[in-house]
Amino acid sequence: MKKLVCILLAVFLLAGLCIPAAGCSDKPEEQDPPAETVKVDINNGFEGENALALIDGKTGVQTSINEDARYVNNGSKSLKMEISLSPVPKFAFSEQTLQLDISDYDYLSFWIYVDHDEPISLSNTANEGVYSGNTVVSRNYINAAIAPRTWTKIRLEKGNAFFDNMMYYLPYGEFILCGTGSEFNNILNYTVYLDDVSVYREGMDGEAELAVVDASRNDADMQMPNGIIGQAYTLPKVRVSGPDGNEIIGAKVDIEVFDPLGNAVTLTDNSFTTERAGTYTLSAAYTYGGRRTLLREEFEMRFVDFENLELPQPIVGERYEILSPQLYVPDTHELLAGAELDIAVTDSAGNAVSAEGKAFTPSAAQRYTIRYTATAVSGGVENTAVQEKTVWATELGGLVSDITNADDAQLLATTEQSPGVLMSLSGAVAKPSFKPDSRSMLLEIISELYPTFRFGESFPYGNLEKAGLDYLSFWVYNESETDVYLISSGCELKRYLLPANLWTRVVFEADDFASSFDWRENVFTVYDASDSPQRLIVNLYIDDIRVYKEGYGQELDFSSAITTTDWDEAAQTGKRFAVNGTYELDRNMYVFGSDEQLPGLTAEVESVTGPTGAALAVDGGTFTPVREGRHVVTLTCEHDGILNSATKLFTVRPQLEFEPDTDPLDAVMPYGTAGEVYDASDYTPALWNKGEPADISQLNYVMTATDPDGNEVDAADMKFTPSKKGIYELMFYAQDAATREFASYTLRIGVFAQGKTGILADFEDDDCSMLKSTNYYYGVVNPVRVTDKAVGGNEGKKALIEVTTDTDHGLRAREPQFYLDASNMLQNISLTKSFSFDIYIEDADARSFLLQKARYYNWSNTPFGSCRRTIPSNQWVTVTFQRENYDTELGGHIFAGSDQSLGGVMWTADDDRFISNFYIVDSTGLKECGGINIYLDNIRVEI
Repeated sequence: MKKLVCILLAVFLLAGLCIPAAGCSDKPEEQDPPAETVKVDINNGFEGENALALIDGKTGVQTSINEDARYVNNGSKSLKMEISLSPVPKFAFSEQTLQLDISDYDYLSFWIYVDHDEPISLSNTANEGVYSGNTVVSRNYINAAIAPRTWTKIRLEKGNAFFDNMMYYLPYGEFILCGTGSEFNNILNYTVYLDDVSVYREGMDGEAELAVVDASRNDADMQMPNGIIGQAYTLPKVRVSGPDGNEIIGAKVDIEVFDPLGNAVTLTDNSFTTERAGTYTLSAAYTYGGRRTLLREEFEMRFVDFENLELPQPIVGERYEILSPQLYVPDTHELLAGAELDIAVTDSAGNAVSAEGKAFTPSAAQRYTIRYTATAVSGGVENTAVQEKTVWATELGGLVSDITNADDAQLLATTEQSPGVLMSLSGAVAKPSFKPDSRSMLLEIISELYPTFRFGESFPYGNLEKAGLDYLSFWVYNESETDVYLISSGCELKRYLLPANLWTRVVFEADDFASSFDWRENVFTVYDASDSPQRLIVNLYIDDIRVYKEGYGQELDFSSAITTTDWDEAAQTGKRFAVNGTYELDRNMYVFGSDEQLPGLTAEVESVTGPTGAALAVDGGTFTPVREGRHVVTLTCEHDGILNSATKLFTVRPQLEFEPDTDPLDAVMPYGTAGEVYDASDYTPALWNKGEPADISQLNYVMTATDPDGNEVDAADMKFTPSKKGIYELMFYAQDAATREFASYTLRIGVFAQGKTGILADFEDDDCSMLKSTNYYYGVVNPVRVTDKAVGGNEGKKALIEVTTDTDHGLRAREPQFYLDASNMLQNISLTKSFSFDIYIEDADARSFLLQKARYYNWSNTPFGSCRRTIPSNQWVTVTFQRENYDTELGGHIFAGSDQSLGGVMWTADDDRFISNFYIVDSTGLKECGGINIYLDNIRVEI
């Protein structure tokens, strides 16, 4: 029933009828017109009635009008943006902005104020940065560090990606407020103010810009220089630039200077002299076009310079004498008369540590801060200055940190160049180098190109040489599937390969660096081991940071060998790593940095792991691998209180293997002849078993032979009699009856026709399938065919390559080419005495031609080998290459050819054994050869 009522009601309404109970009349009800949308001019100081509508608060931002004069740049109001616990708060220009399209303007600017103790950065979704999926891993910045509690001008100019990507529709770009450096995704919880938004094009009124400049260097921008008490301080020039960027000559700037107490300083001829040290503030103001522009810069007035000491490292439980720096008159080496020095010490938690007698005894391995306070009276004013130094106490001399304490995180830092590098303390990965249960420092590299990191300001050793240190080292674990390099900016010629999923110790010698080098300014760079510019996604774990000098615990070197029988390729001695082989680890230890072996000291085997990560059984250093693939050995050795460790990588091959590291194309076997017995037992490929040359008598070892048609041929005792010419395949097969491991190896040999030993092709059988023709891009060259046409007295059959007069790509054929493809039975000619063929070039113009060798790459024929034979036309010429000239004339390419003659594809490594293309050009240099015929006959080798 309810459904029926609804349907009837709908019918009445659609029919325009009235239901009496509804009180309808014939006159329609009057409705209010829609509210008119108010447009707000972008040139706005947030003073007007509708100014709040200019900016939309997006994610995490609440907007309101501020009337607190402390947070106003000009006028009496500004825009307040409250941010509450948001990682990426955003704001944008609203749809009510009058100028939604600003493409006709030169720049957009506004002023911003951060009411917080820390700086923030500013970005925009119009050019946000690098994404990994939906996550921004590296951000682009409009301003990477907006200083707190001061007004900063933001200016976006045409040509900048931020401006260009939003200029046609301003609300498209949402401004992002975020943390700085690697903390760009940190949660923000404070207030930001905006004021004085404007756009400018040439000819418009706008605001000026102020900058401190060095008048002696063509008004180059500069920081406010510091001064010295008691000496006249002259303020640098403050340049005024109009909205077009040009200097406003003769502009009078209102300048004030305030001392550390906030009192105004009396200026005489733009200079002042003071006896009070501390931080001074320059305040400059200029009004242009009705807008007042402010500039605030801080500078220091100094009364003392501290001697820059390198402090030694404290040892837990031992009395530590605190060195005292000399106090100098600034910028001199003159001692500051009457100055006093006070010393205070705090631990990593900020607790005071007794430092009576300028010494203390560290109670734990941690960071200690030594605070030097200098005091001196000048002109009745007492001045103080502070210098802080950090030292790291350790239970072991030379160990800066094994990353076990939370404050160890301050030893390393990220850089502004690499916002996609995130740093944190982490649990141990695999086996840390120093203590199996220690933590390490994690550097997350998220899609960074040449990521960087550095030592933090708390790193205790700025200069190794001054500290009397010989080297600095740390361990790095590369948790990725990518091998990478690590390089130091202070020693660019020394780089370390960090293999994937291994700990690697990096060592930097003090004398590798300039004597003035400061380690706290050193930048480490990571890049792909291929040396190509790849964005890296890698986790690096850093542990066990050490320095070394005489008197510290002795570090050791492990043997560079893995086992006592490592295979020596040059000497062809030792054993290869193979499944089921037995090996003894080389556990000898050496004095660090030398080849002096330490007798009686051997490494302990922490583990030997296979490709699945499973540990292998090790008995006194002896082990037997049971799987192919990558294996890792971890060794440790404690000496002088230092637990040294090393990881070594090796790859295990199959138990049974023919010709290790040798491609079958390089395993040359002699040719055969149809009808004659071929004894392969004299040429069997080398077989290895368990890493050593095999004893064939202990294995099942057979050979099978297959003819050119794919039929198996009787090959008892590795002997067979080929019945026809062509390529025969010989497959050698071996099996270990005890382990059931097996291996096979296939070789191809060429068999000549009976009575024609050495003849690849005389074409009497009409077979030219092994010979191919092509040319360089232009014109048409016909495929090879057999002809019985009598040419130059040759009455027999021969191969013909017709170079037509047809055009293709606008020209006739140039650089006609021919080559033997991989199906020809010559295969590898390295055992022959010579290689030759007969050639006849039929040319109506009776020209001579050059025969050369080339390989085709990137649409260009590159001469390959020194072959350069002049071939006169209309006569038979025999072209012969002697064995001693194969490497030079044929370019070292001694196999029969490749089908990859065209297409801009570089010849592969395997093709380096091929005879690449022979090509022909007019001997005068004219490359067009249309209309000639090329005849080939009697392709042969001398056995």
